Parts: sequence; C-alpha cells; structure tokens
Amino acid sequence: MAYKNVVMEDNYPNPLSRESFEKAEHLIGVEFPYPLYDLIKDYDKGAPKDNAIKLIMPGGRYDVNGLGAFLSFDDTDSNYIVGAYLYKPEHQPQDERFVPFGVTGNGDYFYFFYENGKDDPQPKVYYWAHSYSEIDGGLVFLANSFEEFLDMLKPDGYYPGG
Repeated sequence: MAYKNVVMEDNYPNPLSRESFEKAEHLIGVEFPYPLYDLIKDYDKGAPKDNAIKLIMPGGRYDVNGLGAFLSFDDTDSNYIVGAYLYKPEHQPQDERFVPFGVTGNGDYFYFFYENGKDDPQPKVYYWAHSYSEIDGGLVFLANSFEEFLDMLKPDGYYPGG
C-alpha cells in the first residue's frame, strides 16, 4: 500500500518488477500516473480492498460497480495491459489516448485518458460500460486524475443499492 488508505488485496500476491512495469509503459508509449506502480508492485493483477464506485451511466441512470482488478503487467497473462490496449474490439474506445488499466467482474474497463497526448502527466479516468456502447460509446467520465479516482473508491455496501 502506498496511497492514503488504499489497501491492496489478492489471494495470491504476485510481485511486479519495475522492469515489467516500464516495459509496458514503453510499449504503449505512456508514463502511468502516480501511485499506480506503488499500489500494485506486490499485487500485479490485484485489487483495492475497498473498490465500489458509484457511476452515472449514459442516459443518467445510477449504477454501482467495483474495480475487480488492475490489469496485469506480466506479458504471459491473458489480462496483460499491453494486450488489452492493442486489442480493441469495434465497440471499445478506439482513440489511442484511452489506455485500459482495470476491469470489473462484468467485462467493463477503467481507462486512463491521455487527453493532451500520451505524455500527459495527469490522465483523466473514464469507465467504459460495454452494455452502453451505443450511447456515447459507453464512456463515463470519473475523475480528473488517478489519485482523485482512488479517493472515489468505497467499501462494499457503502452505496445504497450497490
């Protein structure tokens, strides 16, 4: 754990080397925002213990979902972050400035959006809802920075109806 009260958990801790992290940055052509590496260095593909987030979906409906796991930085893993970035089915965001970093249990993704180009030091955070891909591309703005996004995460049951 390296950011405020964000506690990472995983049943099988999987250390992440700095080299694997930097290799992914190089292949995608970005620098991931602080504190991503510090959070996941002991838990590649792990998740924050408190991961619920309230979303305003396209069309104005509220939903509560959770950050199921960060994508992996292991190039042999099926949830490899570079693979998820390069493989973009037609219904997912095609703009190369959208870089996935996390998934939910239902197949939706969390994205960094490098609005000012891939050298943007503070990418915004978006949620992509596959079942809403016909409405605004299924994209939901969440936060102006990764740290702001982490501050939005709450314990399971925090949100009514979630």
